[in-house]
Amino acid sequence: MQIQAFGQSDVGRVRSHNEDSFRMDAELGLYLVCDGMGGHAAGEVASDTAASEMVRFIGAQRELVRKFDGSPEATQAVANLVSQAVMNASKAVFDVASGDRGKHGMGTTCVLLLIAGDKGFLANVGDSRLYLSRDQQLYQLSTDHNFLSEAVAQGMLTPEQAADSPHAHVLTRAVGTQASVCPDLLVFDILPGDTLMLCSDGLYEYTKDAEELCSMLCVPSLKDIPGHLIRKAIEGGGHDNITVIVLRATGQGAQARTRRDSIVRGLDAVRDIELFRELSMAEVVKVYGILTTVNIKSGKAIIREGEASNYLFVIVEGSVSVEREGTKIASLGEGSHFGEMALLNQKPRSATVIAETDCVLLQLGREDFHDLMAHEPAVATKFLWKFAQTLSLRLDDAYLARDQRSGRRTIGLGEL
Repeated sequence: MQIQAFGQSDVGRVRSHNEDSFRMDAELGLYLVCDGMGGHAAGEVASDTAASEMVRFIGAQRELVRKFDGSPEATQAVANLVSQAVMNASKAVFDVASGDRGKHGMGTTCVLLLIAGDKGFLANVGDSRLYLSRDQQLYQLSTDHNFLSEAVAQGMLTPEQAADSPHAHVLTRAVGTQASVCPDLLVFDILPGDTLMLCSDGLYEYTKDAEELCSMLCVPSLKDIPGHLIRKAIEGGGHDNITVIVLRATGQGAQARTRRDSIVRGLDAVRDIELFRELSMAEVVKVYGILTTVNIKSGKAIIREGEASNYLFVIVEGSVSVEREGTKIASLGEGSHFGEMALLNQKPRSATVIAETDCVLLQLGREDFHDLMAHEPAVATKFLWKFAQTLSLRLDDAYLARDQRSGRRTIGLGEL
């Protein structure tokens, strides 16, 4: 897989100097954007210091990146490297600020993408962003660390209320304002045809229409995109510095196509599960990252009635039959899932599931799922909410079936 990349920065129409910094190192596979803050040129110092430190730190470990083989151990090692690079940058900026009273409190946002093999390693702090354009769809993979985003995520305010708040763009996390910072991390697959964009808020504040932005990122001439985007931001007002890096992955051959088809089908299957329907693309990627692929031969039992199971299964290819007490009660095809109760308890299963054809399944283990829930509270909240809704509907169906058999009517809520 080959990567093309082009970047550009502009001071905008209002600011007197540019506090954004960006770096592109194609050999290392490192791309990053920092948006400094602090005034009196301190923001410029903060962003440049952070960017330089991250390039230096990752560059010193280039052999680790070069030898990346896609194994879980190698993936964890590169993820740790990216995280540590951001934390080191925070200390470097903080130390500079501590030694110069005029720069006290300066800091910077950071969105960093390291490409190793066919994986992308994202680390971000603040509200600079990484977007992915894939198959005419646009996804924000980074998480904004500002009042607006967190107030909405915690249910404190509606998106409209948060947007109207004078504190909407106040950062809740930044590089360098403290000696240590915890970046958000995401490991994801990069596929041939993907276009990625790293940018500061001076750009995306003027490109809020997802369909229009996706269209702009899909033009064939990649080198022209940064200039077009910056001109649009300037025409919209250009009230801040504007920085953008665009990348495009290309690859040919049967192996690349097979990998792409497999990953896209897997992600689509996860997104189509009702329990995960409310997740963002970044959250779906996190769930997909802990799934394992299993191949099941036709006629083999996947779950047995009366036995414990530890997995939720998603059907990517093939079909299965669901039997209870020897009687077939359902047939499930591609995109369907079964075994979700195993994620919450270890009670014996209430049905047997047998492969009707050769199947390709994605399986999610209870322990991996609980670990994800512990580290991703937003995913946990959305999942448990959908799970409660699903159980409520099943309970309603069970009461309805019982009442129809007995001629009784269940007392409606509030009637008692």
